[in-house]
Amino acid sequence: MPAKAGGVDKFGKKLKVKGETSFIIEEMMSQALAKGDITMSDGTGTDNMTCIIVYFRDPEEVKAEKETSKEEEKTNS
Repeated sequence: MPAKAGGVDKFGKKLKVKGETSFIIEEMMSQALAKGDITMSDGTGTDNMTCIIVYFRDPEEVKAEKETSKEEEKTNS
């Protein structure tokens, strides 16, 4: 499992390309699960796991969407 910064780098790039978070969660959890004989594990990946993804959108992207939405409203009025 990547460290915090490594996870951001690795999965952040994938999010930009694919745009969905479900595949990222699936991949992270698959990597974190204990493999093989869990009785030989140190406990990592054998208990409950939680994944939280916080995605901050590009402010310019949000601004452009708002402007497009306003233009569409004017056209439809």
